[in-house]
Amino acid sequence: MNKTEKNNGGFVLVSRLLLIIAMLAVIMLIVSLSYADVVGEKNRPPEVGSYIAYTGGDYTGDWVVLRNDKGRIQIISKESVGNLTLGSSTDVAKAANDYANAVSILNTKAQEYVNPDYAVSGRSVGATEESIGQIDTTQYPLTFAAARTQELPYNDTYYTSDQTLIANNANLQHSVGNVWLASRNMDPSSDRSGFRVRDLFPDGHASQYSMLYDYSDGTVHMYDRTFGVRPVITLRPDIEIIGGSGLQSDPYRIGVPIEKVAVGSYVEYNAGDYDGDWVILRNNKGQLEIISKESVGDVTLGSDSDVNKAKSDYANAINILNSKSKAYINTNYAVSARSVGASEESIGFIDTTKYPITYSAASATGQTLPYNDKYCLGDQAIISGNDNLKHTSGYIWL
Repeated sequence: MNKTEKNNGGFVLVSRLLLIIAMLAVIMLIVSLSYADVVGEKNRPPEVGSYIAYTGGDYTGDWVVLRNDKGRIQIISKESVGNLTLGSSTDVAKAANDYANAVSILNTKAQEYVNPDYAVSGRSVGATEESIGQIDTTQYPLTFAAARTQELPYNDTYYTSDQTLIANNANLQHSVGNVWLASRNMDPSSDRSGFRVRDLFPDGHASQYSMLYDYSDGTVHMYDRTFGVRPVITLRPDIEIIGGSGLQSDPYRIGVPIEKVAVGSYVEYNAGDYDGDWVILRNNKGQLEIISKESVGDVTLGSDSDVNKAKSDYANAINILNSKSKAYINTNYAVSARSVGASEESIGFIDTTKYPITYSAASATGQTLPYNDKYCLGDQAIISGNDNLKHTSGYIWL
């Protein structure tokens, strides 16, 4: 599961502490989060050619801003994400198919690098947004005569939009080898028709490579070629810049606005001796509470041999459970902690109502306990309705 970065707005996280007691129940502690804007960086418009920290697919290299059109940001991999072979030197059907469907093939490969946490779409460099998901319907014309009048939907110059940007910005240029441009082109002459797919050199100038040559005498020559692929990723419109300077050594860091982070999302948080996962329990307009995914350790409440300890643990159960949370407050990020099932108001509260010693006192009219209520149902209802918030084994103290 993807984890929300703990630097997303510098928000503070809380902990849920799972502690096993004598009855093998477990406590969860929750820590409240605070959110602070990154001064001078939040919502800063990233410049074309600046570097962005982004992870998608199996590519671990750099990403660079290709466009920023009124906050609609497109980024491109700095280098090829991998090689792709189009065409065939032995199979005319494959050569024809790869030519006819080159844009679809390249766009499909690019979509492997869409991280839905941060991006909405992916395409190949040289393609258009409109071409994403489009099926190429124009097939390779099988005869020289047909090729003379065949109009191809991608025999155009739209690829120049990306190519011009790349040619004029060194940060957008890759360093080694050629990459495919998702654009086809047909080259008719007096005795043959060439069916080609465009490619891009490291310095940003474009060329094309033929998949087939169809001659007027009926002869067909076919070819294959392996070039790299550079995806262009369109980021979500609600993505914000939350840090970094845009340099290759310090790329812009991106994140979803904290008020839009969903309950059940995983967050990165470290505190105490628990090294497991943390999950968002509540998000109230950017004020977050997170809860540990699993138990953070064991604790025993009550006694089967010491009546005074049993009474004390009953009377002070809320304090005991809340106190356990304090070890899981990282003051760089968190402002408070409580046990799952407790309320914010109970933090630091001293239980004054003691265990009633006699049956008659316990059942006397007017006898009330400060925590003999149903406030615990708030946490419990949220947890029961979200699988990401459920722990995997054992019982939990409320």
